[in-house]
Amino acid sequence: MGEYAVAWPYQCYPSAACPPTARWRVLLVSGRTAEDAATRLRVLAVMQRIVDTARPITNTLPGGDPGQVDPAVPQVQGRWLLGAGGAGPSAWQLYVRQGGSDDGLELHFPARKLRPGMDVHAEDLEPSYLQPGELAAMRDCLSWLPRQVMLLSGAVPESVASVRIELAERPPVVATVLGRDKPAHWAGFVSPPLPRGTRVTRVVALDAGRRTVAEAHGYPLSHPACHLFR
Repeated sequence: MGEYAVAWPYQCYPSAACPPTARWRVLLVSGRTAEDAATRLRVLAVMQRIVDTARPITNTLPGGDPGQVDPAVPQVQGRWLLGAGGAGPSAWQLYVRQGGSDDGLELHFPARKLRPGMDVHAEDLEPSYLQPGELAAMRDCLSWLPRQVMLLSGAVPESVASVRIELAERPPVVATVLGRDKPAHWAGFVSPPLPRGTRVTRVVALDAGRRTVAEAHGYPLSHPACHLFR
């Protein structure tokens, strides 16, 4: 008896143009009833109200606040590979798991895995990290390499496009954000290899417009040590 299509421009990565088949995100509103004309008019009125009041979901837009996710709506649960990098003995894989109140970040080093559960640095992601301005980060020392290095990794809101890591007496480095296309409400990052003992002074998450949207606090900056694998 009626159908409306409400379209908004699809939000593509800043580094690439939207493909021709993905320029729009569309909300389809349709209605059906086998009742009398008066009921049909009421259904059409409801459809029209939906069309007039619908808006894009806030946290799907660049700069959106993941803290605005409605806690009453069940979140997608699962475990996703956000990205991988390195080579040989320094190869890594970054995973995020999302399961109600049990969210976590896992950094795996597959070349060193001798048995399940070994050579994995896993941290729970506290609910506070979903608040605006927060960034979760952790350090790992790759002590098995001839030239020992450190990696800084973490979880960030999906609105983050890059992470700038500022270092004492060294130029800052920029880490690409991984997994923005995954169903989880987390994305992640892993720094380039840093000489072990490098002092990190600031970790800042930037959106596509290079505006600061989150910053790491606490352990990663206040403690020079990092996670050691045995």
